[in-house]
Amino acid sequence: MRNLFVLMPSFENYGGHEYSFIKPLNLFSRNRNLKLIYVLPKFNKLKLKNKNFKIIFFSKQFKFISKIVSILVNYFIIKKFFEKKLKNKDILYLDGYSLYFFISFIWFYYTSNQKKIKLILWLRYPITNSIKDNILKFFLYKICNLKETIFLTENELLKKNIKKNLKNVKINKMPSLHNLSRFNKVKKINKKNFTILCPGIYREEKYGKNLINFLENNLNNIFKVKISRKFKINLKNTYYSFKKQIIFIDNNLNYKNFIKEVQNSDVILLPYKMPDYKYRTSGLFFESISLNKFTFVSSGTLMENDLKKFNLQSFAVKKWKDLKINRIFNIIEDKKNINNLKNFSIYYKKINGPISFLNKLNNLCEKF
Repeated sequence: MRNLFVLMPSFENYGGHEYSFIKPLNLFSRNRNLKLIYVLPKFNKLKLKNKNFKIIFFSKQFKFISKIVSILVNYFIIKKFFEKKLKNKDILYLDGYSLYFFISFIWFYYTSNQKKIKLILWLRYPITNSIKDNILKFFLYKICNLKETIFLTENELLKKNIKKNLKNVKINKMPSLHNLSRFNKVKKINKKNFTILCPGIYREEKYGKNLINFLENNLNNIFKVKISRKFKINLKNTYYSFKKQIIFIDNNLNYKNFIKEVQNSDVILLPYKMPDYKYRTSGLFFESISLNKFTFVSSGTLMENDLKKFNLQSFAVKKWKDLKINRIFNIIEDKKNINNLKNFSIYYKKINGPISFLNKLNNLCEKF
C-alpha cells in the first residue's frame, strides 16, 4: 500500500475550523487506497487516528536564531522519518509551511530519491520578490520534479497572480473546504442580547485597528463582542472602556465549541486589514455563510467580491469607525438581504466542501 504523507508544519495548537482540512484528506486516502500519515508539530488539538508528531515549529514570537536552528533540526527529523517510511510513488502533501520549514523540506527533497516522490504543494499567498518566493522559484525550476508535482491554490485572483509570476507551472484552484451546512441551525436575532462574534485566533491584521474603531464608535450601544482573549493585548489602556461589551473566549476552540459559538452569534464581524486580504480568502467567512450567518467584511477584500455576486455589498464596510449598531440592524432586517444571503449560502454549499474538494483532488491525481 502506498503512503499519503500530510505535512502541515504550522498546525500547532490549532483547533476549530482548521479541522476542516482533515476530512477530505481522510476521504481521499480511503478512495485511493492510501495509508494516511500525518507529520505535524508535537503539540496540536487535531484529533487524528494516525499521528506522527515530529516537526519542530517556531511561530513569529520566537527569535531569529531559534528559527535558523529549526531549519537544521527539521531537516534531520524529516530525513530520518522518510528514510524509514518513504516508498516508491508515495505522495507528499505539503501545506502551511514557513520559510524556515520550507528550506528544511527543500534540503530533504534535494538529498532524497526524487523519483520516489509525488508532491502536492499548496501555494496560499501571492508571489512577490520576497526571500521566501525567490527560494520557492529556485526550488521549482532548479530542484523540483515539475512533472511529478501538483500545485494547488484557493481562489481565482490568487491563481492569476501565481500564473503571472511562475511561468510553466500549472496552478489548480480548489474548492473551499469550509462548509458547515450540516450544522445549520436557525437562530432568531436577539436585539436585547445582541451578540457579535469575531471568530478565530487573534492576529493584528484580522482584529486590529478596524475593530477598535468599531468599538470606540459604539460604546453607548448595548451588545456583546465575543473574541479571542489575546485581543486584550491590543486594547492596552482602553480595555476599561470596552469591558462591559467584550466576552473573551479561548484562543483555540475545539471543533465542537467553535461551531457552537458561530451558531449562537447574531452577527459575524471580520474587520480584516487591507491590503493583507486582497488575495487571501477566509475560511471563517465561508463557514459563516454556509450557516447562513450575517457576516460583515472589509471593503476591497476577496470576500466583498463574493458578496457582490449576490447583491450583498451592504455587508462590506469601507470605514469601520462609521459602522453603527443601528446600521447593522437595518441591514440584517432588510428582507432582500435576508433572501440574498440565503441564496448565497445555498450556492456556496453546492460548490464547496469536503466532497467537492475530494472530487477535484481525485481528478488532478489521476496521473499519480
